[in-house]
Amino acid sequence: MSISNPTATATRPDSLANLRVVEVRPEFVIFEVPGTEYRLHLATISPLGGSVGKRVQGEIHAKALRMHRSDTGGRFIEPIYGQPRIVQGEVLAIDAPARRVLMDMTVPVWVSVQPAQDLGAIQPGELWNCYVESGTWFECR
Repeated sequence: MSISNPTATATRPDSLANLRVVEVRPEFVIFEVPGTEYRLHLATISPLGGSVGKRVQGEIHAKALRMHRSDTGGRFIEPIYGQPRIVQGEVLAIDAPARRVLMDMTVPVWVSVQPAQDLGAIQPGELWNCYVESGTWFECR
């Protein structure tokens, strides 16, 4: 599936995910997170710049339904095989004008927050989790 890029901005070095292409399907691409068991099914909005078995670098983007602060747990994406649904990670940066948060959840992911979410309550270094909407996507950089 190819979608338009609603968050086109300059790339931050810490926002880049290093992934390996496992399989290309018409609706999505299956990416492996090297060194883990993760196989993420992500839509793409730009050419991959690589083929099956090759590593690619880019940004992952998701839309949160509602974010919640967490005092326990670690960094994770559920399910480990498939489209991300439940995620938790450490806040690396906040892009207030774009209403999004860069989170380290084993890989860096930009998470757009809902208008009702109090962005001021989210601070770098904290753990936050949320359900994400269907359609998490990858943009090759």
